[in-house]
Amino acid sequence: MMRFVGQTEVAGFLAGSPAYDNTVKAWVAEMRSGQWQSATALAAEFQNIDVSALPWVVFYLLPSALRIRTLIDFRIGVVMLLAIDLSAAWHGTQTQPWNKIP
Repeated sequence: MMRFVGQTEVAGFLAGSPAYDNTVKAWVAEMRSGQWQSATALAAEFQNIDVSALPWVVFYLLPSALRIRTLIDFRIGVVMLLAIDLSAAWHGTQTQPWNKIP
């Protein structure tokens, strides 16, 4: 399991954008329960990410228009949340299990 650092950032974002509560909390749960050994393994599971500037990894949550910027250290298993913001730019077209429209 990965260690997640950034609960304060999550709370701050959700305080101003409560409509994204379920999506962001589901993403956090997925980050905590995952165990990826490399960016390749992460990209195989999440198709809407940018791993081109490791250790920075950017997640694009479709269709919610969220961009989540992180630092990930695969060696020690830590995901550090840097920022959550609304994004108009998309990289990919697949929805993820944790952000599909019901």
